Amino acid sequence: MILLIGGACAGAVNMMDLTQDNDDHLGHLGPSLFTVENTTEIAERDATPHESLLHKTRLLMGINDLAIELNKADPDTNISKIVTERLRDICGAVMTIISSYRRETKSILINHVASNRWDIKAANRITRTNVAQLELPVPDDIYARWMSKRIEVFESTYDLTLGSIPKTVCQLVDKALRLGYTYGILLHHHGEVTGVVTIMMPAKARPLPLDVIDAIANMLSASLQRIEAQRTLALYQEELRSLASELSLAEERERRRIATLMHDEVTQTLALMAIRLGQLLAKDVGKDSLSLLEEVSDLLDKSIHQTRTLTFELSSPILYELGLEPALQWLAEQLEEQHGITTEWHGDGDKKPLTDDLCVVLFQTVRELLVNVRKHARASHVDVSCSRENNCVKIVVKDDGSGFTPAAIGRHNPKAGGFGLFSIRERLGRLGASVKIDSEPGAGTLVTLTAPLNTENDSGGSE
Repeated sequence: MILLIGGACAGAVNMMDLTQDNDDHLGHLGPSLFTVENTTEIAERDATPHESLLHKTRLLMGINDLAIELNKADPDTNISKIVTERLRDICGAVMTIISSYRRETKSILINHVASNRWDIKAANRITRTNVAQLELPVPDDIYARWMSKRIEVFESTYDLTLGSIPKTVCQLVDKALRLGYTYGILLHHHGEVTGVVTIMMPAKARPLPLDVIDAIANMLSASLQRIEAQRTLALYQEELRSLASELSLAEERERRRIATLMHDEVTQTLALMAIRLGQLLAKDVGKDSLSLLEEVSDLLDKSIHQTRTLTFELSSPILYELGLEPALQWLAEQLEEQHGITTEWHGDGDKKPLTDDLCVVLFQTVRELLVNVRKHARASHVDVSCSRENNCVKIVVKDDGSGFTPAAIGRHNPKAGGFGLFSIRERLGRLGASVKIDSEPGAGTLVTLTAPLNTENDSGGSE
């Protein structure tokens, strides 16, 4: 696929150019054409001015339609296929080809060929190769010439293949396909050749006028440049999403490391201090010392409780020791215990094998949803459920809160927890999971998470 296209060109054809004289375009293109003068003379000789104008009008209208089609195309569209097939039909060509130039091998690689079935079969049979998979080396002197040109005209298939196929074989192809002139539109980006669009015309066809060829070159340069910009942007966005996902997982790994350190080192040390302090309190000490030691003991117990709470908030050990379902149940219980919101938990107890990353993201997602309920929803009742449905796990979080407009997610509305929900959708999507949000103002919110199970490690049973 041609990726990098340059040039400051208009995307659509200017219909005011229909009456512009061909000699003006010759002066404009200069050395870009070395044989088109002959084709123009033939056109002037074989057709009346009225016929020539009608022919040119039809061509330019077709090019304009192609420009509109390309402008509507999304980055995933097969642009090579569209360009070759539409140009073939517009120009009445025997064959159209779109190719990209590969700098590392100094060659032209064919991306797509549009032709009728007989033409392509005949060319393949005569050349004893698959024309659609040809890679043609480009000599340095030809590339240097292409650098200063927009259009190349080839008088034979031998010229078109840059001498890569024997001349006698190419002559057989020309004869079998009844080829006339072949136009090569050179595509540039930042002063370098990036590809060629080839239009192979039949011998008896009316040649393409210079301004039509120029219009095709303008249209392709503008349209393909826009499409490449869209693809580049989509690639950068995908990279950002990937980095954000990796950052989230890296954060969770660091949370788990710190939580483990606090549990194994800090909490254990505090617990040992509490034991030693209890032993001291059991001894006969003075009244003043006893009061002070009891105060220290209370502070120590409080520190142990706070440390354990912080350990769970950083990274729930339940998730890693018991699994996703018990960890979600713990989240639901914490919401009710700490914030007084009536919470109901429903779990089916079936085994739900998940990859570590997906298990972590699902837990983070439910935790974030419950934070949104507490901060924004003003709900009095929440239902949390987790069940297995075929090869998927389904998690539902439902509240009777104030609700919101789901479209606000795209605008990152902080009052609706929009950025968090937008982030949730992106993180889950990276791991093949999905989120569905049903909500409206005053009617509460229903969030459904669906994620694929790791069936390779599924042996049935329950968690």
